[in-house]
Amino acid sequence: MRTAILSGRLGRDPEVRAAGNGEYSVLNFSIANNDESKKGIAGEYENITSWFDITFWTKKPQHWIQQLVKGVEVIVECDVKQDTWNDSKTGDKKSKIKFIVKRGMFPLIIPAKEKTTTEDNSSYTPPKDDSMPF
Repeated sequence: MRTAILSGRLGRDPEVRAAGNGEYSVLNFSIANNDESKKGIAGEYENITSWFDITFWTKKPQHWIQQLVKGVEVIVECDVKQDTWNDSKTGDKKSKIKFIVKRGMFPLIIPAKEKTTTEDNSSYTPPKDDSMPF
């Protein structure tokens, strides 16, 4: 089994549907992740957004519908599967990578950082050691 850990912000509220005998519900949502890449000879940077469709099986859909709203930042551990099919119009073989939240795992919701304001910015003194903490 292939596993991926994905992080990003929800691009839309989840879609919910009942599955099987109604014990479980399936939530489908997408997360977006931005990355910068150099473009052209001039070395300008451009933002590239990647979208990942996530499937999450749960017995408590109402709880997650309240938590997983557009814009919230999440981390999910997923099984990675490839779905293949034949296009009904052209007959071409198609495929898509699917990300399914692993059994027993839940999306980790990252709370928004509180914005702090300082009335007098001149009192700020940067740390003397500028090394990274990791």
